[in-house]
Amino acid sequence: MIDLREIGACAHLYDASGDDLGFCHLPTPVVPGDLAANADGIFRVVAVVDELSPGAAIDLLAVVKPAHLVAVAR
Repeated sequence: MIDLREIGACAHLYDASGDDLGFCHLPTPVVPGDLAANADGIFRVVAVVDELSPGAAIDLLAVVKPAHLVAVAR
């Protein structure tokens, strides 16, 4: 069985006003500018708090904003 924490981090997402946007799994290291996605949408990471206690239920908190992705076709 694969432990997802071996390949990334469990993140709790919040917007800039503090609204809870849920959870997702992100590849590490997580840095501002990364994309995060869950059932509610796709977000751009603005800030990261990853100095949580070892063994905590989550690995990091991420402040995010909606991502505006542009699709280009040829």
